[in-house]
Amino acid sequence: MIETTAGTGHGRLPGFGGAALFVDTVVAFSADGDRSPEQAADVALLTPDRYVRYLRRPISEGFARELGHFLFSAASEFHPEQLPAFFDNRAGLTVSIMSSTDSRVGIEVSIIVDLEAQVAETDGINFETSRTALASAGLALGGGATDSGLTDGV
Repeated sequence: MIETTAGTGHGRLPGFGGAALFVDTVVAFSADGDRSPEQAADVALLTPDRYVRYLRRPISEGFARELGHFLFSAASEFHPEQLPAFFDNRAGLTVSIMSSTDSRVGIEVSIIVDLEAQVAETDGINFETSRTALASAGLALGGGATDSGLTDGV
């Protein structure tokens, strides 16, 4: 059994049509007697007919801030689909921008189902969201205007 406590980042990215991505960073403790804490993330994918959670995923240093920066940058870029995808190898999570208009952005989220499996099986969702929702989720995870270069020269 692994205990978790509240972490530092909580991101909720709602989409049009009932889809959403939820990311919560947590501190996980192993139950094998080693009480050293490790940063982890709970990732949830929501569609109108399905809700699935991937709990206590190990994450790389700066995970929440980097994901927040990616989402905030996607909200502010004229062509966010040209941004390199966000990828965290430890969590098995990839977030890509597939398309955009002046007010909407198409997102693709992919996650490796079992990080220990010999053959990687992925799960994921695609949805459209607003640029406002992207910016809000990015700020909630620790990304922001100063991280994206929007305040350079000010």
